[in-house]
Amino acid sequence: MPGSPRPGTPAPQEEDDGVYRSLFQQPVVDIPPAAPSYAWFEFLLHPEALQKHLTTLRQQRKRDVHSTTSAIELVREFLDQAQLVADEGNVRNKRYSALLLVAAQVALQMQLSLAAIEEALPLHFQRLLLDGIVDFAEQPPSARSEFTRDVTLRPYEAHVLHNRWTLRALVNQSQNGYLTCSTRGEGEEVSSTYQMALGDLMASHLQIAQNIQTILMNDDKQKLSVQTQVETYYDLGVYFFSFNGFEKAYSCFSRASELVEDGENGDESMQEGGNAKLPADDRANLEGYLAACEAVLEVQSVNESPAVLKTPKLQIEMAWEGRDWDKVIQLLENDIVASELTRLPQGYRAALEQQALRLLRSSSNNLMGDDPHVATPTIRLFYKRIVIENATCVSVCIGQLQDEIFHS
Repeated sequence: MPGSPRPGTPAPQEEDDGVYRSLFQQPVVDIPPAAPSYAWFEFLLHPEALQKHLTTLRQQRKRDVHSTTSAIELVREFLDQAQLVADEGNVRNKRYSALLLVAAQVALQMQLSLAAIEEALPLHFQRLLLDGIVDFAEQPPSARSEFTRDVTLRPYEAHVLHNRWTLRALVNQSQNGYLTCSTRGEGEEVSSTYQMALGDLMASHLQIAQNIQTILMNDDKQKLSVQTQVETYYDLGVYFFSFNGFEKAYSCFSRASELVEDGENGDESMQEGGNAKLPADDRANLEGYLAACEAVLEVQSVNESPAVLKTPKLQIEMAWEGRDWDKVIQLLENDIVASELTRLPQGYRAALEQQALRLLRSSSNNLMGDDPHVATPTIRLFYKRIVIENATCVSVCIGQLQDEIFHS
C-alpha cells in the first residue's frame, strides 16, 4: 500500500523531552501488532498475505488501536485500481473483476456496514463495491479460495444489500439535491454524480422496493437474519416516507420496532436469528418516523369525515394527495375572497409554493415514475399557477390595506 513502510525500515524515534528517567521509570508501552507491509497488487498475487493483514486489523480493532492501513482504505485502493481499468475501456476483464472481488472480500470479512461504506467512499465507488459484493456472492463454491469459504453470504442476501443501498442513495439524492446547494452549478454537479452512479437503477426504484418486500415476506425460503430484517425494514420505511408513501412507511417502521423490542425482551423465537439492535441515533429516528407517520395518517383519516371537509386547508391537502392540481388552484382562488374565519393560515401559501417547487425538482430528476399527473411539464405549469395565485393574493391584501388606510 502507498505509504506503508517496507521491511527493514527503522522505527521512528520519539522526541527527547529533556527529562532523565532511569530504566525503572520508563513508561510501559503497549505495542500493537505489527502490520505486514505489502503493496495492493501483492494482495492479489498472495491471498495469504491479505488474510494476515486482515487478521492484524481485527486484533487492532479489538485493542482499539489503528496503526496500519484500515480495511476501508484497502477497499478504496482496490476500487481505485478497478476504476483505472474501467477508464481504459477494459470493463469486466479479469483484472477488473479480480479487483472488485477482493474489495468485496475485504468488506465482507471485516463486516463493514452500509453506513461505514457510505461515509468513507464516494458514490461511484459505493456502486462498484456493491456490484462486487453481488458478484462475490454469486460465485460457485468451487471458484472460491480456501480463505473465503468462511464468508456465507448468499446471492439473495447480496441483492438485498445492493437494493438497500440503491434506495438509500435515492433518498439521499432527494434530500441533498438543489435544495441544499448554494449555486445552480453545484446542484447540477450533485445531480450528475447521482445520475452517473445510479444510472439504470433510478428508473426502476419502485420495482427494487417491491423486490425487497417480496424477500421479506418470503421468509421461509429466503431467510434473512433478524438484524438484516430490522435494517431492511428501516431503510424501506425511510424510502416510502421520503416519497409520501406514509401507510407503507408506517408498516415498515412498525415491523422494525417490533423486531427490536422482541430482541430486547429476550423473545425465544428470536434466538435462532440472533437479537436485533439499532444504534441510538437510528432508534431515535425510528421513533420519530413512527410519530410522524401516525400524525399524517391521523389527518388522512380525519379528512374522510364530512364535517371537516369545509376547511379549505384540509381540502387543499386532499386535492394535493389526489394529484388534483386544478382543484388546488381553485381553492387558492376562493381563499382570496374568503372571510377572515375560513382563510388559510398565515404562511401556508408560502409553504405550499415551496412544496410545489420540491415536487418540480423531483420530477425533473425522474424520481416520480411514469405518472402523468407528476410529469415535469404538468408540475411546471402547476408551480407557475401557484406562484401567480400567491402574487395575486399579495396584491389584493395590499389593496385592502391601502383602502383601510385611506378610509381611516
